[in-house]
Amino acid sequence: AVHGRLRCAAPGAEVPGPIQPHRLVLRRGGYRRALRRGDVLGPRESVPGSDLDLFAVLQKRAAQGGELPPIYLSCGTKDALMADNLRLRAALEKAGYLVTWQEEDYGHEWRFWNRQVEAFIRTLPLGQGE
Repeated sequence: AVHGRLRCAAPGAEVPGPIQPHRLVLRRGGYRRALRRGDVLGPRESVPGSDLDLFAVLQKRAAQGGELPPIYLSCGTKDALMADNLRLRAALEKAGYLVTWQEEDYGHEWRFWNRQVEAFIRTLPLGQGE
């Protein structure tokens, strides 16, 4: 997911790989614990300012000039990641990105994500040519 976001925010950005799959623990909470330890994307101290730092990448992309891609961002108001998403939205807007922001009274759950995928698809210029 992080890599997809990086590619959308900065087309052509180098994305390191591969992520070490043995570190992506699938049991409940395992992935979050791995992220907190910093061993999913490499040592935590190597991320700030690198191509793994989403905030640095979006600023770098904006500084290059040219047209910035529009961003669709959504989060449930009960999601523990809400503060992070609000921080990302502010950084995107400050860098000059056009951000479509959606929030609803949901947590970190499929019901919300399914609604948002449908809402996002409705924003696409499907059937309107190139």
